[in-house]
Amino acid sequence: KQMKQFIAASLAAATTYAQFGQTTNQNQAATGEDGLPVQAGSSACLYCRNQDLNAGFLVSYSYCEHQDVCLKDAWNYIRRDCLSEWQRGNGLAMDDCSPEEVSCPSFTSSPELYQKYENTTWSMAAGSKCTVSVDATAGVARVIFSSTVYLGINYDAKIDEVITLESGVTDLEIYNAAESGPITFGISFSGAFNALVGSAATTAAIGAALLSF
Repeated sequence: KQMKQFIAASLAAATTYAQFGQTTNQNQAATGEDGLPVQAGSSACLYCRNQDLNAGFLVSYSYCEHQDVCLKDAWNYIRRDCLSEWQRGNGLAMDDCSPEEVSCPSFTSSPELYQKYENTTWSMAAGSKCTVSVDATAGVARVIFSSTVYLGINYDAKIDEVITLESGVTDLEIYNAAESGPITFGISFSGAFNALVGSAATTAAIGAALLSF
């Protein structure tokens, strides 16, 4: 029930971003001497990686570093040569795409933040990645990335899925997986009471009470 409430509240908040002046950012690409954006990483490489990792059994995406291009089902293009050889996207490491590191928000959970939602819209320049640091030391933390299909998440989660972090500090690496250009997306954070901590405290209190008799 609590999970359904979190999802419903997060999605509802995402629809009202523009109306209520939500937190926003602009992670812009660096510019050269001519004032034009200079892209550090390869959008085609990051796009190929994300698409292939999430593709179905009969679909594949392959990347050619020499041409900096990604092809769906490259085996269909018999005469499409690649001097550096076609490489399956799911075999690409992040370093292979040389993404630029940009800033992202962080979140520290606590029992006081239970069922309180911190909603943010964020943008990322083409060919970039960032780290979302989540501290669940004092309470369970929940995160949802939404409002785009072109955000790569280096974690066992997909867009619009709830990521629940039970304890400790977790760094979630995300990246712009659009074929070209910047992306804008939503991030929703929420805190939840740590049931394990609460249970331990209750047990300790009961034990102390029993010893007093």
